[in-house]
Amino acid sequence: MGCRIAALVLVPIAMAGLCACVSDEGGSRPIVTPPSGSVVASPFSPAGVRVLPLTHFERTASGATRVLVFFELIDQWGDTVKGAGALEIVARRAGGGDAVEWSIDLADLERNASLYDPSTRAYRLALKDLPAWLASIGAGEAGAATLEVYFRTLGSDGQPVVLRDRFELGRPG
Repeated sequence: MGCRIAALVLVPIAMAGLCACVSDEGGSRPIVTPPSGSVVASPFSPAGVRVLPLTHFERTASGATRVLVFFELIDQWGDTVKGAGALEIVARRAGGGDAVEWSIDLADLERNASLYDPSTRAYRLALKDLPAWLASIGAGEAGAATLEVYFRTLGSDGQPVVLRDRFELGRPG
């Protein structure tokens, strides 16, 4: 009985001491800050990427068309996670031919955090300066495009991995 009481008292005290070493000024929550631009492997590293159906064309107030891309990173258990790495999005006209590419550095932790939308638990990107063929699809003209999303990061084993997903935009002619 004495050992149980000691464990109930000593373990929380030890844990409080650990948290105090890495907590914010108020001591209310633990903070872990990896070096800027680092990509760290862990059991919760992204194991998949999924473009969400929230992805769509949008007209801005100035009349320009852009693509709002919502995607989530998922770990090996299928749960949503944040991840650091290099993101590449390629839009291709259905049937081949034209393509356009965007690259986003999500190893920059400040940029990564600014693109994460907590309400959807996904990343939200606005693709601007669309080529005419893609903007015309967004304006409702017949045609379709495929978005291919590639996320380069480290897997849970520390090895480089490329996660992929595809999403169809527009309507076939």
